[in-house]
Amino acid sequence: MQLQLNVKKETEEVIAELLTLNLEANAESIQSAIDGGCTGTEIIMRVRYELQKIKMDQLPAPLQDKIRIIVNEIDKLTS
Repeated sequence: MQLQLNVKKETEEVIAELLTLNLEANAESIQSAIDGGCTGTEIIMRVRYELQKIKMDQLPAPLQDKIRIIVNEIDKLTS
């Protein structure tokens, strides 16, 4: 359970960082995935999908790393 809480916290931090980089569309897509899911599994899979759609070359390296870590953690949760 702790792992899911970390993914949620990290995802919220990514959303905030995307907003500071003026990447509102990406931030809104991720937030929509969180808000629109019915089950925990549905939410994390939608978040994973939205994170993977982001053009990583637009982001600073630390944010790219954070996104990769989140996706990897989601993969662990769902495997």
